[in-house]
Amino acid sequence: MTETLLLRPSPDAEDRFDSVVLGTDGQIVEQSIGADQHAIEAAANGRKVIGLIPGGEVLLTTVRLPPMPAAKLRQGVAYALEDQLIDDLELQHFALGERVGEDQPVGVIARRRLQHWLDRFSAVGIAPRALHADTACIAPKPGDVLVWIDGEEARIVSPNGAAEYAPVALLEESLRQSLASAGVSTVGLWIYATPVDLKRHAESIDRLRQMGAALQLHTLQTGPLPWLATHWSIGRPINLLQGEYAPRASINPEWLRWRWAAGLAALLLVAHLGTRELEWARLQGLERDVDAELINQAAALSPGITSAEPAAVLLRRQLQRLQAGASVDPRALRELEWLARARGQVADVRLQSLRQQADGTVVVIGAGAPEVAEAFANALRAAGVPLQPIEIRSTDGGVEATVRWPVQGGAPRT
Repeated sequence: MTETLLLRPSPDAEDRFDSVVLGTDGQIVEQSIGADQHAIEAAANGRKVIGLIPGGEVLLTTVRLPPMPAAKLRQGVAYALEDQLIDDLELQHFALGERVGEDQPVGVIARRRLQHWLDRFSAVGIAPRALHADTACIAPKPGDVLVWIDGEEARIVSPNGAAEYAPVALLEESLRQSLASAGVSTVGLWIYATPVDLKRHAESIDRLRQMGAALQLHTLQTGPLPWLATHWSIGRPINLLQGEYAPRASINPEWLRWRWAAGLAALLLVAHLGTRELEWARLQGLERDVDAELINQAAALSPGITSAEPAAVLLRRQLQRLQAGASVDPRALRELEWLARARGQVADVRLQSLRQQADGTVVVIGAGAPEVAEAFANALRAAGVPLQPIEIRSTDGGVEATVRWPVQGGAPRT
């Protein structure tokens, strides 16, 4: 389970919100009044975000309809409430609550007002998972009428869960009707308000004491949101974000806590696989170079060899003859040693061919740049090879160089 962040737009500033964080056990662990965007984004990280909007903008009622699919039910609800709505049905948004028998709880809000509140949340980088009318969060209390005074308005919740709005100036008249319908002798009256509202409406509250109901005052010292938060978990309010306003499927907040680590691990895996692929390609390239050099060196002994496998067999036999003390061509051994020594100093060359002629030897190499071919030629000269001027030609992959030297005896320099 994850923690829950409840946000309620501040009445004092468009970009400010009151917030409460509920732990996984439903207890309040953090609270803030008038939080700015930075604080809100920090509080929302890894938590489920629930938005509360003024209940006076949402009609909360019940419609009795037979069971039917949700799409048809929403349409049936709209027509059943048509006479209670001032604006056209197309301008209203209908949200359905949890059905109880044939009674279907409904929340109705003007589309433009719903979009207004969503835009206000979006302006601070928040996309709530659910949006409730604040009064819908107030769980009814059997045997008591609950009154929440908020500024100049009062929300009245009857024991049966019916909710209504009334200006504080008309609160007494509205409560008399509620108490009369429930029976004064069995109903208590609980008043909830901030210290500022209690002081502002002290005279109106005193008049309520004369109504005969047992009155209790509850001061909301830190604002109404902590009180609403405690009711939210048991009140089962209607989520207004349904139909076209339903939030898109999102990643589990627990996963979001690890998204950067997971992303980095994925990048490292890709980099590792890329490195392995590059290493594999490099090894394949080396294998091709070794095969080419085997062919070239074996061609000095047998010009008809064109593949690596017979070249390796021939060279192996030649080595065995050397080990057995048999006579071999000293010119071939000497020139192969020159090439091996030069290749050891300049590795970035490819032996493409080697031809031993009566008057000398011709070697063709491939390199990435002219200076690499020159370095290889200098390495041969340093080994005592009497090179003739080399010929360098440009190719698609770099350069190709032809190296020649005449027949010569002696051993290479050390």
